[in-house]
Amino acid sequence: MIITILDIALPSIIASIIVVYIITKFFPKDSIKMFLLSFQFMLFGISLFVLDYVAQSSEHILLFGGIFFVILGLLLSLSAFYREK
Repeated sequence: MIITILDIALPSIIASIIVVYIITKFFPKDSIKMFLLSFQFMLFGISLFVLDYVAQSSEHILLFGGIFFVILGLLLSLSAFYREK
């Protein structure tokens, strides 16, 4: 069975768009929004790590994308924490 990038990435992108819409509609506080978005970015980065492992690409572009999204999620969670104080 061959797993392509679209088989894994497309449902993840659609779910991310839905989660962003739900977060912005139902959570009025900015710090909670930022924390939940940071959690989503970290999960998306981890899924890129897994996708890079499954694809076993020699270029590791997905690995660098995963590192970027995990770091972005950590920075957003730190800024949400300090905004709350």
